[in-house]
Amino acid sequence: SAQIDYLSEQLDCSPCHTTFEYNSDGFRGPEVSKEKPDNTIRIFLVGGSTLANAEYADEFFTTKGQMQQKIDELNLDVDVEIVNAAIASAKSWHELQLAEEKLYDLNPDIIIHYTGWNDVTAQVRDYEWVGVEKGQAMPETWTQRTNEVNADNWFENFRDACETRERNGIKTIVALQPFVGTGKRVMTDQELDFFVEFGNGRNLELYIPYIEKVEKLGEYCFATANLTEIFDNNYEAIYRDGGHTLKKGMKIVADHLLYLTLPAISSDIDPDE
Repeated sequence: SAQIDYLSEQLDCSPCHTTFEYNSDGFRGPEVSKEKPDNTIRIFLVGGSTLANAEYADEFFTTKGQMQQKIDELNLDVDVEIVNAAIASAKSWHELQLAEEKLYDLNPDIIIHYTGWNDVTAQVRDYEWVGVEKGQAMPETWTQRTNEVNADNWFENFRDACETRERNGIKTIVALQPFVGTGKRVMTDQELDFFVEFGNGRNLELYIPYIEKVEKLGEYCFATANLTEIFDNNYEAIYRDGGHTLKKGMKIVADHLLYLTLPAISSDIDPDE
């Protein structure tokens, strides 16, 4: 059966990192004007390399590209502009600093964080570095974190950011991402190797309190979601390593982020329709 056949499938993306130019603000894609055009909703995507999607030079295949295409097809009565501000290896405290020092000046309406895996890997390995590409948007200096990396501090930092942004008319969506081993899906043989190689057994243990906290975070942010099970009904290879996907996975992530985003664009939109 298909449910069994897929276990021997393997994904290969080499080269897994393409080269592309960043615009004058340091983002992929078209220029972003500081003065937001009339009748425009501006959305920033923030996260690590699992959202930066450097596997593809053409943004069409990425999570951002898939979201933009689907929104454009809806023919809404507002223009929706999505900007990918994700940076490889960014942890939640980097995401929040980037938003505060770079993104707020560009008048965002919605900021979406696709986050979690880098925090738990940092919790295990205690590392700070961020993989910023040449020309990519970043703060002048990254602030050294003072708190321990754990779910409690993750929750408090996002709670405070959501409350501050809400007061300033910015909606925040926090989505806890999947990685190899989350959810109930049976892993392929290749993914099982990744699970061991990337230490995801330990990461999974540490992720449990994040999963518990993300629901409570919904009391303070516009929307939150636990996306750790979004690949459960996909009987094919999804991951190319311990947490990165290729276009199939990126498309599924786009669908779920879009579902959370549509009500933030307009309360008249029913994402179930």
